[in-house]
This record gives sequence, C-alpha cells and structure tokens, in this order.
Amino acid sequence: MTDNKPTDYAAIIRAANQTVSEPPEWLTVGKHIYSPEYGVGEVMALLGRRLIVKFVEEVTPTQFGDWEEAISIGSIQSSNANLVSSTTLIEQTNTRAATVSERIHQIPHLAFQSIAQELIASITAVDIKNPNQGIVHTVPSDLPPALRLALQNNGITNIYSHQLEALTKLRAG
Repeated sequence: MTDNKPTDYAAIIRAANQTVSEPPEWLTVGKHIYSPEYGVGEVMALLGRRLIVKFVEEVTPTQFGDWEEAISIGSIQSSNANLVSSTTLIEQTNTRAATVSERIHQIPHLAFQSIAQELIASITAVDIKNPNQGIVHTVPSDLPPALRLALQNNGITNIYSHQLEALTKLRAG
C-alpha cells in the first residue's frame, strides 16, 4: 500500500493519464483525512489513483498507490479534523476512547463486557442490539453419552437453532 521508495515520477504521469472514478469530496487537495496507521494528514495530491498525503507525525509524505483500494480496506477515511498538532489528535482519540468505554459499560452481559474491555484498544465503536428470542430445539438424542450427560449436569436441555445448524454441518463434514 505505502512505501518509502523514491518517488517514481513516470508512474505518477501514467497514473494521471488513467481514467479513474471521481474521488469523494473529502479526498481533495487541502482536506484532512484519517488513517488508522498514520493518524490525521492533509491531502497533498491526487494523481489518477495515486494519493499523496502528509501525515502530522510522518516526516515525509505517504503515497497510496490506489486511493479506491485504500478506502475500501479502511486504510483512509474522511476526517473532520482541522489538525495543527498531534495534541488535537490525542484529544480526539481520548474522546473516542471515553465514548467507547462508556458504551462498553452499557453492555448487559458481563462476559461480553469483559471481552470488550480486553479489546478496547482496537474497538472503534460499540453497537448494542436488543436481544431477540431464539428458536430452541431439544438436545439431539444421538449425541455421545458423555456429552449428553455433561449438558444435563449443567442444566442444558435445549439448544438453539444456530447450534443445531452447526452440529448438522459438522456431521456433514
């Protein structure tokens, strides 16, 4: 995606002559974008598919060979930042982390809340869905006796439809 090689001006000229999609409005010279890898930066040039961005924390501009691909895989995205220093980025990150942390504490199931807390550094948003009633089935009678007994000893007399589906697919190979 990016590299630290010298600028290949011939490739830039070829890229400028290619027919490419119209970039989104936020991906124009002078606009700020965000990259999970590099932080916030300013678009310096858009030549064909090639995108050149000066990120705040990077000494040299970063080149993306194909801006459409960079958008599709999440390497770059729109930013509302009007950055003048890394302090602003840190403040935005801290605000986002506080919001994610608040949402994690709203997760009703403590086991899931604990898992989310462990992964908080890589979580960008928390969406809590209302539970829905699952479709239950009796535990299949042809399960191995040790498994049936273990389920019984733990008070499990029914399984959900997705569990039955997984069992059926497992048996089918």
